[in-house]
Amino acid sequence: MPDLTTWQVVADNAVKIGLGALIGGGLTILGTWQSHKLRRLSELEKEKREKLEKILKDFESFNSIFNKYWSDLAVLIDKKEDNKRITDKELESLNELRSNLYESFSIFNSCRAMLLLIGADNIEKKMTAFGIIADDLFEKLFFDSEECNSQFLNKEKQRIEKVRPQVYLAFQSEYKKGV
Repeated sequence: MPDLTTWQVVADNAVKIGLGALIGGGLTILGTWQSHKLRRLSELEKEKREKLEKILKDFESFNSIFNKYWSDLAVLIDKKEDNKRITDKELESLNELRSNLYESFSIFNSCRAMLLLIGADNIEKKMTAFGIIADDLFEKLFFDSEECNSQFLNKEKQRIEKVRPQVYLAFQSEYKKGV
């Protein structure tokens, strides 16, 4: 008959080895899970920064078209006020810019939607404030409009110059969060 103490020792050692393996495996799984979680958070931050950069680039594209339209309109308004001749080509170019600006509003709105998607609510609020002014001006900035004169353009330029830097500061703040 086998010695009962030997079986107890063998069973005791087997339980200790099994528990040790179980604890070691559990710690390994926990460590791997934590590592994966940190790596994924890092990847998400990188993706968010890349999206912010793309959104900023698209905003700049919109802004560039807006500024070009504004600039060309201001030149023609000055000519009109000075009773200088305005060519059909200049008017055609201005109308083409206006059409481009209208089309770029879809890019602008897409930027706002993407900002909400990635949780950049502060930038989206600042862009909305800018967009409200841009949309309002788009409705009023017609060459033939009596309201559209150099005094009006200067007043509205000040409105834009208050809001636009806030958009860039919001981008800067959000970008710094991820670094």
